[in-house]
Amino acid sequence: MRYLICLILLCIPSLGLAEFNLFQSGSQAEQISPNQQRLENAYLYMLGSQGEARDSFKTLEALQAAAAGGHAGAQTVLGMLYKQGRFVKGDGVQAQYWLEKGAAQGNSVAQYHLGVLLAEKATSNEDLLGSFVLWQQAKKGGHTLAERALKELDYRLTDEEKERAEELWAQVQAERARSQVAEGAQGSMPGQGQEEVEEDVGKISLQRVTAQWIRNRAAGNLFVIQGEAINKYDEPRAHLEAVGRLIGAQGQVLVEMSAFCGNPIKIDELAETDYAEILPIMQNVMGQQEVNRQVEPGGLLPFTIVFKDVPPNVTQYSVKGRSVPLTP
Repeated sequence: MRYLICLILLCIPSLGLAEFNLFQSGSQAEQISPNQQRLENAYLYMLGSQGEARDSFKTLEALQAAAAGGHAGAQTVLGMLYKQGRFVKGDGVQAQYWLEKGAAQGNSVAQYHLGVLLAEKATSNEDLLGSFVLWQQAKKGGHTLAERALKELDYRLTDEEKERAEELWAQVQAERARSQVAEGAQGSMPGQGQEEVEEDVGKISLQRVTAQWIRNRAAGNLFVIQGEAINKYDEPRAHLEAVGRLIGAQGQVLVEMSAFCGNPIKIDELAETDYAEILPIMQNVMGQQEVNRQVEPGGLLPFTIVFKDVPPNVTQYSVKGRSVPLTP
């Protein structure tokens, strides 16, 4: 097994600018989404180009915002940075979380690197089944390193093990889909005059949801959604997360931002803390003192979602809760 892992690791480059550039939109003239723009800004800050000075602080800030907003490329790059300990302290849990996010959206780079992460942890052929499926998907997406890794792995797995790998992966994907919860609460932006409406939908219920504007000393106006998430499953859950959306007059989603539960932030802290320092707090998967590692049935955790640079045409917001099953 050690020999196999060594061969696989030889196929793994450090995060290079060429691979980072895979996530750019290609044409500066075309219309791009806010999250794509954040990712391209991160690229400029990393390179120090087009008049921007190299700035690891701004690189990470832009990446975290785009990843939290659901951009698969940003999620992938952020996961790789956590894995390699670049711009951030190395963190295997965060690395796996963000790579899983990107892989679930079909990003072949995320699929490849997530497969590598799982292979590094493997102690038996059974542990390599997930890597086998991920690399198959990455290969189908055109990732050449995945093809090389599969060649090293192929001779170790029997046909029966490969078939079982496909079945297991399908079960994992189905469970993840079931764990996603529908909208939990919605309301108008403060000052619009509409009352907030709360709905108990799904098995991660939200309560005491509030929204307000906070004036931050450096970032200006921040839009903050706070509340509590309750585990209403009949089993323990992990990684409770609140996902907020800002919505336009026609019902279109303009911005999406997520935050893990169990990371309370006080109002006075929101007013004084740099936004780049707020983002890692929201993205702490395990929560403070690891309270979000395992949440028992009926367990309650606070959440805080913070939006910066809110579009002027936002009229409403919504927030939903979600979680994942405990890993055996």
